[in-house]
Amino acid sequence: IEKDFPRAEERPLGAAVIYNRLSRGMNLRMPSTLLYALDEKVRLDRLTEESVKVDSLYNTYDRPGLPPGPVCNPGEECIQAALAPAEGNPLYCILIDEDTYEHFFTDNETEYLEQLKTHNKVYN
Repeated sequence: IEKDFPRAEERPLGAAVIYNRLSRGMNLRMPSTLLYALDEKVRLDRLTEESVKVDSLYNTYDRPGLPPGPVCNPGEECIQAALAPAEGNPLYCILIDEDTYEHFFTDNETEYLEQLKTHNKVYN
């Protein structure tokens, strides 16, 4: 939550996405874990399709469940978000603004795929 959702108002939604995906056995697809798997040698905006294929237990793009350990130290706000995730069933989130780190959240795969047409990045 700490690295993927820097906007305070989005952290409970991010936590909900994580819990909802875990409960359904879906891959988390979290950029923070992918960057950690790559030893953060690449910036988020420079990830490639090859980056997503890195063989690591921290690559949540190709492995279901949580990684074997944390990728950073969470702050109090992120811990609170993890303890009190948002209501609802969001399953998908897309980074829609790389300057403000604003995300689009939805429980609808069709909406998610529609947003991908505009915000198609390797990490979404």
